[in-house]
Amino acid sequence: MRCDRFPARAGRGAGLALLVAYLCVLAPGCSVLARLTPTPPLEPVRVRFAFHPSQQGYYEPLIAMFNEEHPDITVEPRTTRTQDTLRSLLRDREADAYVLYAYDDQFAQLYEQGDLLNLTPLIEQDERFDLSDFNPGVVGACRREGEMWAIPFGVNLMVMYYNKDLFDRYGVPYPEMSWTWDDFVSAALLLRDPDEGIYGCAADGNMTIPLVYQHGGRLLDDWENPTRTTFDDPLTIEALEWYAELIHDYDVIPTPEEANRLYGRDGAPAYVFWRGKAAMYLGSINDRGGESWGGGARWQMEWGMVPLPRDERAATIGFVEALVLSSDIAHPEAGWKWIKFLSAQMPQWTMPARRSSIGSSAYVEQVGPEVAAVGRASIEDVLIVSSVHTQLGEAFQGYTQAVEDITSGETAPMEAMLQAQERSPLQ
Repeated sequence: MRCDRFPARAGRGAGLALLVAYLCVLAPGCSVLARLTPTPPLEPVRVRFAFHPSQQGYYEPLIAMFNEEHPDITVEPRTTRTQDTLRSLLRDREADAYVLYAYDDQFAQLYEQGDLLNLTPLIEQDERFDLSDFNPGVVGACRREGEMWAIPFGVNLMVMYYNKDLFDRYGVPYPEMSWTWDDFVSAALLLRDPDEGIYGCAADGNMTIPLVYQHGGRLLDDWENPTRTTFDDPLTIEALEWYAELIHDYDVIPTPEEANRLYGRDGAPAYVFWRGKAAMYLGSINDRGGESWGGGARWQMEWGMVPLPRDERAATIGFVEALVLSSDIAHPEAGWKWIKFLSAQMPQWTMPARRSSIGSSAYVEQVGPEVAAVGRASIEDVLIVSSVHTQLGEAFQGYTQAVEDITSGETAPMEAMLQAQERSPLQ
């Protein structure tokens, strides 16, 4: 379900997710209120905060600001690269609270291992914290059995980038915010130049998920709480037939094999776009300009961004970054204050999870009016991909294989999707 990136960057890209782990040891007979009313500390409470080394320059000023505003709490930064290091950090018992920045799969693993604190009591006792400021789908990715175990910090949405230099060269008008499938095909055909090895768009199977929902189809009976797959939905099959036409009939998107043969790097769409061999690219909102990719991967082009083209409706997919607290800590309320402070800040690369932040002038100043407008236009139509979906395992492996067969031309869309549904363990 993840979209591959080029070049490889740490985790899911610099700044893709915050994870806050928080474990509360409750003595027999203790009430929830009692566990959240600790004895006042005699010295500043130490909150250890873990994040990837690439984000150190972003977090250090925020940590300094928070420590100055809260003299009773000292946030200590700790950089870490792996899940094992995160777990060891939770158990070193050297601090009074542990907060982690992580993405959904880390959150899911730590939750299953019992390493996280249930944040619901802290949220309910904090009159100034408003969960309604977050998109419901974003909040849902942080819930388990009706309880909140993480706080959303950022959202990484799929958007469409375009190479302004190529659009100008071929005299094609730039895409508009409300463009459609027909607009996309028209532009892609005008931009396709076989002699120069230029395709209209670089994309992979991740593009098919929003296409299905844009067309009115479904992959699951309920996206957030699925009980069965719906790969054989007629509208789902129609959407995949259109995607197959883009590749095999219109020839505006290369197959992975073609892209690899012509451009290398396993045919990664990001690499094809970066090389200037695709006029458009389905990527993440944090890809912009290649700044988050690191190294020498900055885009050597004038580029623009728009929401994904729409059909019957608008739709995109996104991934949540979250903050979590660990379960074996003396002062959970100190960790909560740090989480609440961070949740009100602007993420380094992804878009904010809070509606109020997305609509703020500070967000426009940080990313520019175009990126801010795309984020605002896309967030209400986002399908959040979470561990709920990755845990479907075999069912989505069948879908992935079906899309690969369709992309390669080995199997017609209807046949591939009917087979995927027949083999699905969630029929």
